Amino acid sequence: MDNNILHKPVLTREILDLIPKNAIILVDATCGTGGHSLAIVKNFQLSNTNFQLYCLDYDEKSLEKAKEVLEKFNNIEFICANFKNIKKILEGIPRIRSGRPSVDFILADLGFSSWQLANNRGLAFSKNQALDMRLDLKRKTTASDLVNHLDENELANLIYQNSDERFSRPIASAICRARPIFTTEKLTQIIQTAVGNHYRKKIHPATLTFQALRIAVNQEKENLDQFLRNAPECLAKNGILAIITFHSLEARAVRAQFKKWTKTKNYQILTKQPITPDLNEIRSNPRARSARLVALEKIA
Repeated sequence: MDNNILHKPVLTREILDLIPKNAIILVDATCGTGGHSLAIVKNFQLSNTNFQLYCLDYDEKSLEKAKEVLEKFNNIEFICANFKNIKKILEGIPRIRSGRPSVDFILADLGFSSWQLANNRGLAFSKNQALDMRLDLKRKTTASDLVNHLDENELANLIYQNSDERFSRPIASAICRARPIFTTEKLTQIIQTAVGNHYRKKIHPATLTFQALRIAVNQEKENLDQFLRNAPECLAKNGILAIITFHSLEARAVRAQFKKWTKTKNYQILTKQPITPDLNEIRSNPRARSARLVALEKIA
């Protein structure tokens, strides 16, 4: 992996295997700091110089890093935008706007990057940072706003609905009693105290609450739902939509929408079972252990 890459992408080999060999128009809908895009462009420049890769992300700072990683390559266009608007975005590109769907491959990696974790966004409970969690810094609502201003019932529902955290009510109660809360360290301590010795999961007790807050702050459910309703329509015949999920809520949403698309008889699911990282990848990149890759093909 190049030294410039700030995040180690997951399931790269498996993604490259999914891309149609004669693909011309490719979209990395969640470019981040450019790890997957780099693998794609390196793979394609050897055999297909006529391809065009469009790199989308709504995190301006991540996209700037991607530009640094990919600066020596041609055939790439960067677009700072939310992937939920993929259809509108692609319709605005002259090469694609031809009156018919024409994208051969779309990738969406629903995880966030190691660089974002380290970049003072308040995403990691292992670091003491301000409770922000915004991936799009133009958004107004932060995790601190939710933690300090929602009532106990609203907060408990938010945590449960965005994570299936079974201790959502004692956690919400403890948070409300301990307000104000402005740092990840304080929130983590409150959660650990609230669940005590009852937490038997392999993950840290704060994992699911942090996930729930991040999902709410960034409207991840709504963004994904809109993306899933629009992205398949952008595909050319034999085009492929590949999505990497990292938790069960994402996986359920993707599976449900894929099934809806197959009922039209114009699409088929390529992955009967999600593709998972092998042991070597998990050893070299522990964050990959939760990754699940699924793919949908347009067949008519």
